[in-house]
Amino acid sequence: MKYAILIYKVIYMDLKWIYLPLMGGIIGLITNGIALKMLFWPLNPIHFGKFTVPFTPGLIPKEKDRIAKSMGTVISKQLLNEGVIANALKSQVIQDKILLIIDRIIAKYQKSELTVKEELNNLFSEMDSESLISDLKEKVEKLIEKQLTEFDFGERFVKQALVQHFEEEKGLMSRLMDEKMISALSKSLGKILNKAVSSNAHAIVSKVVDEEFDKILDLKVSKLMSLLEKKFPMFKSFILEKYNECINENLSRIYYTLDIEKIIEERIKSFDVVQLEKMIILIVNKELKTLVYLGGVLGVLMGLITCFFQ
Repeated sequence: MKYAILIYKVIYMDLKWIYLPLMGGIIGLITNGIALKMLFWPLNPIHFGKFTVPFTPGLIPKEKDRIAKSMGTVISKQLLNEGVIANALKSQVIQDKILLIIDRIIAKYQKSELTVKEELNNLFSEMDSESLISDLKEKVEKLIEKQLTEFDFGERFVKQALVQHFEEEKGLMSRLMDEKMISALSKSLGKILNKAVSSNAHAIVSKVVDEEFDKILDLKVSKLMSLLEKKFPMFKSFILEKYNECINENLSRIYYTLDIEKIIEERIKSFDVVQLEKMIILIVNKELKTLVYLGGVLGVLMGLITCFFQ
């Protein structure tokens, strides 16, 4: 009997170094697996009469609204705030893509054998194309008329003509005319000329603009592109400048109108828990598995530590 007990103790001492760590590892794997599963399950509280089983529903179903609000706040304030979006939109990568699109459009039209008017009709309906041309003509006419009237064309033109005339004549009249007399005469005659320009500007400008527009509309697009080729770098710079201005002036208003925080919150709330679980697992599946395995490793370590104290 004495020897049997001794043999049992020896066998027990040897086997405990195997089964205690093994049991600890299994328990660690199971408990961590259950703990992670309980993040999502059960979906609804479990009741026994008036008593609700603890930890039901799972943590995420129970705190879904709070989690949605917290994620909306974190993402909108830290990950997708106005500054981050502005920097992304104004990054060199985006600007290079814009330039690439412009280059593709230019290359396409450099090969076009259609006239400008035909291309406009292709881009828009014929009625819309005519309306666009008419509006553009009107804007150009108004701009030229405004420049003519604000430029004080009459006085400048008369003064330049008088100075040139008296310099060329070298006669008595040219010796009598000094700067003050020329200025006074220019001002007086300039008013008459300005009045004449103002009253006839619309008809003259309209006729000139119509003629020039007709010439442009009848040009082949490829020909027009070759005429404008030297302006392409300036055009690209202008587009990028206006793009950046648009972001600077409008992004803040658009950002706060969109309310990114609310959009994210409502979007997460709209997911059912199964969708949310799939989404989270898709993102952190490897890390969740690592946590389960880590539970097994810690269980083995605890088993080994227990062996030392027995």
